[in-house]
Amino acid sequence: MPIEGKRKLAATGQALDTELDALLEWMKSHDEGLARSAETAASKMRYQMNRLRTLAANFQLQKESSLGKHAHAISQALYPDGTMQERVHGAVFYFARHGVDLAETLCAQAEKTCPGHTALWL
Repeated sequence: MPIEGKRKLAATGQALDTELDALLEWMKSHDEGLARSAETAASKMRYQMNRLRTLAANFQLQKESSLGKHAHAISQALYPDGTMQERVHGAVFYFARHGVDLAETLCAQAEKTCPGHTALWL
């Protein structure tokens, strides 16, 4: 989890504990029955705060896992088996799929002066 998220959750948890402790002390000084009810409510609030921490941590893990899977899929698409596409996939596949006219289309695109790479949608 990012450090900022950890800090916010920790600060919120500490503030909750501090406020609940002060409130519980005040309630204990007034009535024992009220104090028991307050202890139960405070316990539930602390449980929910810990649950929120767990949810945030699990969300971050799932997000990182998902991003890692997407990055791996993109890497495999661009560099199958760790080598560049054009060295793995020969032109025969593309000619079989798009016909012999593909060579003329590629030559026409290559004639255009371009200082870098271009994408050609088939």
